[in-house]
Amino acid sequence: MLLMYYSEHFECDFMKLPKFLFSDREAKELSLNAKVLYAALLDRSKLSSRNGWIDKNNNVFVRFTLADVCELLSCTTPTAIKTYKELEKIGLVEKKKGKKGYADTIYVMSYIP
Repeated sequence: MLLMYYSEHFECDFMKLPKFLFSDREAKELSLNAKVLYAALLDRSKLSSRNGWIDKNNNVFVRFTLADVCELLSCTTPTAIKTYKELEKIGLVEKKKGKKGYADTIYVMSYIP
């Protein structure tokens, strides 16, 4: 990894971490892992939209397995499950069970104050 002093011309890929995750009463209680996962799912949703991953109801969905979460967060499978459940509990993510051998369908919800 090459490190250098920050400059305004520095460019790399970024994920947006929505501010409501730190100000909304329910979202503030999420773990940092859950906040990062939500940001990653939002980022993946944009890609899914561009690639036409849209269901019969015109809703964008993503595929992000527990293994993907473990890799992203450098965590164990039980932690990945717990993190998804945090997001589901407050309605930021809705998961539909995939057929046997297929990944779950994940819907990332928008925040409406």
